[in-house]
Amino acid sequence: MCWSKCPIYFTSKGIFCLDHEGKPHLKKSYGRGVGTYLKCHSSQVRDPLLLGLCYDKCKCTQRGVGPVCWDSCGGKYPVEGGAMCCTDKEFCKEKLKGMGFRLPLSVAKAVLDSDNAVKEIEDVKHIVEELLGFVLPLCPQVY
Repeated sequence: MCWSKCPIYFTSKGIFCLDHEGKPHLKKSYGRGVGTYLKCHSSQVRDPLLLGLCYDKCKCTQRGVGPVCWDSCGGKYPVEGGAMCCTDKEFCKEKLKGMGFRLPLSVAKAVLDSDNAVKEIEDVKHIVEELLGFVLPLCPQVY
């Protein structure tokens, strides 16, 4: 849908314009149709989960999720944990907990302790330790 702009001295509120008394007036509109489905080139695949967008095909050993091609986990790191490969499920679980909970809590604590320099230095040290915990071995092969 295309919606008109509000007249000068009116306030825009979604599909309405509010006049100086706060009375709503529906904006004029017209439809543009539903659009057309993308046609992918033969070297591309359509991702059905991401609005049917076209992406270059991944190498045969990889799987595509949106614009990213992911290698399969294996060897010393056989367990998949989102964007990382781990030695075991517990290792992945701890890393994900750190990313999702411990680091944001450390940052929040540092913000709240901003009136105490000693506590804030300790908080920043803790944040750096959490960040260093995310360092994982590099993949043996980069494409």
